[in-house]
Amino acid sequence: LMKGDEAVDITASTMVSVDERLPDPARLRYLRVLLEGIDPAGFEIEGGRQRLQGATLEIVKEDMTSLPKLSVPVGDDALADFLTATAFLQSDDERIQRLAREVVGREKAAEAVARRLMDWVYENLEKRPTVSLPSALEVLEDGAGDCNEHAALMAALARAAGLPARLVVGVVYTGNGFFYHAWNEVWVGGWVSLDPVMSQFPTDATHIKFIDGGLEEQMRMAQVIGRLSMEILEYR
Repeated sequence: LMKGDEAVDITASTMVSVDERLPDPARLRYLRVLLEGIDPAGFEIEGGRQRLQGATLEIVKEDMTSLPKLSVPVGDDALADFLTATAFLQSDDERIQRLAREVVGREKAAEAVARRLMDWVYENLEKRPTVSLPSALEVLEDGAGDCNEHAALMAALARAAGLPARLVVGVVYTGNGFFYHAWNEVWVGGWVSLDPVMSQFPTDATHIKFIDGGLEEQMRMAQVIGRLSMEILEYR
């Protein structure tokens, strides 16, 4: 997905239509919806900023003022998997490492590091439809991509900077419905959502996560697209 009214990797067939139009969705801090058409148990819907009760889902935008102050590099062994390079997130490559150092500079505060990296990805990647498995290095070389490419490069840069990061997929509201989208979560004393396409940190409450993990995990979104329906119950 792209910021504004333009869309990337999205067709009308993937839209989850809703009866009620959400005004100014980027400013929403709370959303409650009724999920239908899928089994929520098969996804990472519950946890963090999302609370699932039966088929009713509440999303509350993160309050970052309550998080402890954290510095990079993060040395928590429990987060090691989210600092490690993978075949598609080549955070150990010198080109990724060098860019991360240039963007971050002398900054050590985890939240500020995340924001600097997000701003760089947002400002320097052309928003363009791409049909491929996103590789962070290829995205850096091409300088373009859609939400998947933005999220892949953001995750690789964050890991290179010593900031735990992961990919997230789900749906986000734009225009007049919810569409498939990919973004990130970074560990800044707690997992916080971050969208390098929309330049949101944390993201608005219309970002609904279904899956976190690598590209192989994202294939499970096929169980959502075309089956999910939602009713908006409350928002503010």
